[in-house]
Amino acid sequence: PQNVAWHAGNWYINSHSIGIEHEGYATVGGFWYTENMYRSSAALVKYLANQYDIPLDRQHIIGHDNVPGLTPAAQKTMHWDPGTYWNWDHYFSLMGVNLRQNQGRTDSSIITITPDSQHNLTADSGEKVTDAGVNLPLAGSNFVYLYQQPSFSSSLIADKDFSSGQSGTTEKDDWGDKAVFGQQ
Repeated sequence: PQNVAWHAGNWYINSHSIGIEHEGYATVGGFWYTENMYRSSAALVKYLANQYDIPLDRQHIIGHDNVPGLTPAAQKTMHWDPGTYWNWDHYFSLMGVNLRQNQGRTDSSIITITPDSQHNLTADSGEKVTDAGVNLPLAGSNFVYLYQQPSFSSSLIADKDFSSGQSGTTEKDDWGDKAVFGQQ
């Protein structure tokens, strides 16, 4: 293929996708992501999705945190932006998509993760997101932590590619124990 950008760290994904980069810092509480950025990006994605018949859902509109590494060992070196504070709910609403529309359905065993970014202050459990052990700003976030047991006092699930212990961490780049808005 020609004109393939190396933006996602995975040649297969790069050569089978359209990549749009958002400039910003993933760990400053979402303040970097302006309304103009959301609106212009959503308009571009909606146009491209229509042009190339790409479904407007989280299986097809993804972040770097959804791009697999070329090997399991490479997973930890992958990018994880747009990060904890990107408001996927708002972004999809600007494209006219409501990812919450199937909430409460009883005819499906598929669960869609849809935390309310306005009220999900880092995580429903009260866990903080940390950067080298330092708490990041308490702000609306787009994910829920995944626990080993059905209790907030349980340990976070562990992914051997992200944490060396028996449980996950609250570190910003340990996305192995987080489920992000729209994921199923």
